[in-house]
Amino acid sequence: MKKLVLLILLYPFSVVLSQTVLNSHALDLKKSAYFHQILNVENIKNHQVFVFASDKENTTILKYNSSLFFSDSIKIKNPNKRFRNLTAYRFKENENPVLYWSTPNLKEILGVEYNLKTKEIFSVYYTIPFKNETILSSFCKNNSFYILSLLEKEEKLKIYVFKDGETEERVLNFSGITFANEENQGLTLNEILTDNPLEIMDLHSWNPLFKGIQKSKMYVLEKKLILTLDYNSKQTQAFTIDLTTFETKERSFSQFPLEKQNSAANSFYQDDKLYQIKNNKEELIFSIRDYNSDELIKKYSLSEQDSTSFKNSPFYFQTANQEARKLKNTKNFLERLLYSNSGLSVYKTRKNSFITIGGNSLDAIQYGMTFGFNDYSAYENPVNVFFETVLNSELEPINKVQGPMAVDFISQFVSEHKEVKLESSFPFKDYTIFGYYDSKAKMYILRKFMDDDSR
Repeated sequence: MKKLVLLILLYPFSVVLSQTVLNSHALDLKKSAYFHQILNVENIKNHQVFVFASDKENTTILKYNSSLFFSDSIKIKNPNKRFRNLTAYRFKENENPVLYWSTPNLKEILGVEYNLKTKEIFSVYYTIPFKNETILSSFCKNNSFYILSLLEKEEKLKIYVFKDGETEERVLNFSGITFANEENQGLTLNEILTDNPLEIMDLHSWNPLFKGIQKSKMYVLEKKLILTLDYNSKQTQAFTIDLTTFETKERSFSQFPLEKQNSAANSFYQDDKLYQIKNNKEELIFSIRDYNSDELIKKYSLSEQDSTSFKNSPFYFQTANQEARKLKNTKNFLERLLYSNSGLSVYKTRKNSFITIGGNSLDAIQYGMTFGFNDYSAYENPVNVFFETVLNSELEPINKVQGPMAVDFISQFVSEHKEVKLESSFPFKDYTIFGYYDSKAKMYILRKFMDDDSR
């Protein structure tokens, strides 16, 4: 997975000091690389780590104990060629891993249980018609595999839960819920999710700003889903879905009004709090509410008249992968932000909350607003404007520069090592495990990366 990491351009640092090799194991994936797939995951119940690696013909499973010592492996033929996609995983009560292989459209799925002790496999075939449905997302959580879809002709979502030998289907009815834009014109859930595709946020890692600007977000917690919709700049409409009972509760969080009507808004959920921003050409309001009670916890503002500010970085402007440059003043930032898709990203470090606020747009849009023309050839150049702030445990701004995070170290490591292929990462204990296939050495390597909280 390739991520655009803005921070990597802001901090000089050495990757060598930030990472440690945890383990490596010989792995020879045969050609062609087009068929190569790898999942690197943790069994949450016992903290064993598994690597599922597949080429055109075979699947290799590597098992590591909770101390990340190699403990077992299996290599076995792939299932029927129809099931090419290594889509998901889960672990059974007997600790055997189950891999879900699927056709590209997910309508046919083969669940394969692997017994590393006996070297046996057991398969279960699933078929899902997806009649008049649009697949929104699939994810693994609570040792289960889920598929979330939108019923195209109804105001309903459907969740498929894969269990031992069967599939459970649950329908979430949104027909009694009102959806309306700023002018109070009625909308449908289908219209909202079609115009604003659902984006999954990773609550355990930093989400880049291009994800934070999305208007429809989904947060996958241990026993529930949270959907936030920011299609209406006057409010954030949120839904909590219990993954045990599948009960759905609606919540609405008002945005603060601004004097100028031409404004944009967005939100980000983290740790039972909803972080919201609202901005126009003259002002930006950043507020934090308790997600369960809607109680306002903090409110900060940013305008040309402010003598102090809650931000603790300059305003930055960045085009594509070029080095970030500083903007002159607040006015310049707010003007650029208004013509961007604005949003924010909140990441919990071990001590504080690191927040990025800004927006993403295209060169043609920026120049079109300024000079009155549309150059469609410039649409390939994304433009980012942003600033950063660090809040302590009391959600008060602190004068502290956030050091580079694990994701920054990983990004730089990947950019400097062309042999890194099929990379993935996940949180483990108090650090991040980064796994990748070394295409030159033909090894699978696990490395440890940590956030730098020393600054």
